[in-house]
Amino acid sequence: MKPLRASWRGLVLLTLAGAMTPADAYTPVSGNLSGVLHWTLSSSPYWLTGDAILLPGASLTVDPDVLVQATGNYTLIIAGNLSVAASADHPVTFTSRSLPLGGWGGVHFAPTSRSTLAGAVFSLANDNVTIDGARVSFTDCKFLSAARDGAVVYNSAQVNFRGCTFADCGRRGLYLETVYPTGSVSNCTFRRSGEYPVFLKANCVGMLGTGLEFLGNAYQEIAVSTSAAIDLQRDQAWKPQAVPLNLVAASSDPLTIPAGVTLTLRRPLALICKRMNVEGRLVSGLTGSGKVMLTGPSSTPGSWEGIYLSPGAEAELLATRVFYAATGITCPSARLTMTNCKVAGSRDDGVNVSGSSQITLDGTNLAQSGRYGLRLVGALTGSVNNSTISSSGDFPVYVTANNVPLLGTQNGYRSNAKQAIGVACEAEPDVTTSATWRNQGIPYDLTASPAGTVLSVGTGATLTLNPGTTVYGGSVHVHGNLRALGVPGHPIQFLPAPGCPG
Repeated sequence: MKPLRASWRGLVLLTLAGAMTPADAYTPVSGNLSGVLHWTLSSSPYWLTGDAILLPGASLTVDPDVLVQATGNYTLIIAGNLSVAASADHPVTFTSRSLPLGGWGGVHFAPTSRSTLAGAVFSLANDNVTIDGARVSFTDCKFLSAARDGAVVYNSAQVNFRGCTFADCGRRGLYLETVYPTGSVSNCTFRRSGEYPVFLKANCVGMLGTGLEFLGNAYQEIAVSTSAAIDLQRDQAWKPQAVPLNLVAASSDPLTIPAGVTLTLRRPLALICKRMNVEGRLVSGLTGSGKVMLTGPSSTPGSWEGIYLSPGAEAELLATRVFYAATGITCPSARLTMTNCKVAGSRDDGVNVSGSSQITLDGTNLAQSGRYGLRLVGALTGSVNNSTISSSGDFPVYVTANNVPLLGTQNGYRSNAKQAIGVACEAEPDVTTSATWRNQGIPYDLTASPAGTVLSVGTGATLTLNPGTTVYGGSVHVHGNLRALGVPGHPIQFLPAPGCPG
């Protein structure tokens, strides 16, 4: 087929009168389009009478108020450069003519395309726009009434959507289909999507900027797929959004932050998760107002697995909520810092720290854990201060004797099944260097672990008990030094554990 010139014009024959009038004039378009092309209002509408392709190296400028209509199941393929400089009052419209919804193939941007569009309207296609590895910028554009998706982006595309509207799409407003696209989505509105307003791979969530609005969608959530072999390939900041990020909408796989990668969660932001594996670094809530919420698909304890820090990983959490996990945070030989956070509704433990971890808790609330609010075992460093542990199903804190000094000041314990600090005395000796046990307001119970109820203070070590400290059960064997610093009104007490004979 010879290349068609955009200036060609066809006429529609009126079957009754056999006459031709200017109102019936149109410009037919199909086949290969090459060279420098200009579609003008005077030649509008332009009818796709077959598939049409703007060839690589070709350019097409479309003027405001031009109407492009598909007359059949045809696609306009842009392999060259398309330029549209229109506005909401004088848009360029790409749509169909007398076809059912989804009756045409929409506009397809091929990998060789470098295009800029402002004030364009796309409607009534199967997918209104597809961007395959192209570089395309959309400003104040509208993607309306697609049978499936308003816009689909895949492969190594670079795409920007600014101030765009996605409305009444049968499936999704915007679908970022692979892990490779880059660019941004900002100040856009998503209305009345048949499923999720936005569906994207985890590696693309960083493209979502601020100013996004979500109204009347079937699911008022952003669907995030975690099914890629590597979920995050680079450092990302996930920005505040008005609706949750649903990480279980597309797969049951965990979100994994690989070693060497930092994921930053900015508040306010809510994530619905299956499990979060941190092999690199998680930074949550350090900027913005409000909270970061990490939760499962339901308010049932154990509805998700929680945050797991791999050995060598790091998590720095501020104003972050972790709700309804099996164990809220598991930290074996990692670094965990929590400030003004809350972990609640865990099926097992709120925070479980082991190995050679470093843990810092300050102003943090651990509530309604099925077993322990805080479990501290291993060779740990750090501190727990100004924190509250309440409504635990067992001890609020289960701690090996060597880690008791991590419990600092101004901690509170309320309504736990066992109102004592459960101390496991499983080593010989338990205290190998000088240590201080601070008065926590509740006793230390040496019978927490049946494997060891004898607290052994090693040779050369000094154990200091601060005024008002109470020790339940077991026994204390001192090979080094014991300093029990009781004062009037705040004695040191050694008592049998509740239920044990005196």
